Amino acid sequence: MLKLDHWRWAKQFCSYWIKFAFSGANSAVFGWATIPTAAIFVAMHLTRDQPNSSSQWTATLVYTLYGAGLGWLIGFLVNLFFLAPLKAFKSMNPFAVSIRDDILFGEFGHYKDTTGYNVIVTIKNASPVYLLDCHVHIIDIPGTQISSYPRYVTRFDLPPGETKYVTIAYWFTREAPNTDDKEIGICGPVSASFGGNIMKAPPDTTLTVRVRLPDSRSKEIRSHVWIDPHERRLRAELLK
Repeated sequence: MLKLDHWRWAKQFCSYWIKFAFSGANSAVFGWATIPTAAIFVAMHLTRDQPNSSSQWTATLVYTLYGAGLGWLIGFLVNLFFLAPLKAFKSMNPFAVSIRDDILFGEFGHYKDTTGYNVIVTIKNASPVYLLDCHVHIIDIPGTQISSYPRYVTRFDLPPGETKYVTIAYWFTREAPNTDDKEIGICGPVSASFGGNIMKAPPDTTLTVRVRLPDSRSKEIRSHVWIDPHERRLRAELLK
């Protein structure tokens, strides 16, 4: 859930609620709300007395404005009470996050007698808002140094409905006489210093990952990550 206090959460939720109510009403005027608008215009046109040509144009303009205004009001009320709250809630909880394991593709996926595997976090923007400056951090791995966390992985922007795939761990198998990796590699920025900021985790461990926005909206998941010695591959599953 969100790492926001109740007051800030309510304030931001209401801000989204009103924003979507107005934007939805503006869109509805040129969409589904034109149906009641047209019906009102036709009804008023049929029931009024037949005017001369000059007054007919004036009446047509007035009826059109009445219809457009009423159409906007209908669109606003429908969005305010039915559509906007759902959109606001999704905007407050924008991340749909899951985890999977896969063969490592790209430059280092297959190299001579080496095969790579990785653990991927899938992050979908379930909200109607364009998310800017999203950050992924690994915030805990049992058996490793606490001072290593939070460990930055990457940042990105995410349009509505789009999905981002972020690799957080990797492991390599090698053909004899070489041996497979004994530990799981953890993703993060490398450096030119001693050790290069390279991080290893035990062969059977738990990773806690946080996806976060600058305004503190965030989503955390815990996953079991382990080396399967029988299938000789890296595995991962989401923990409840």
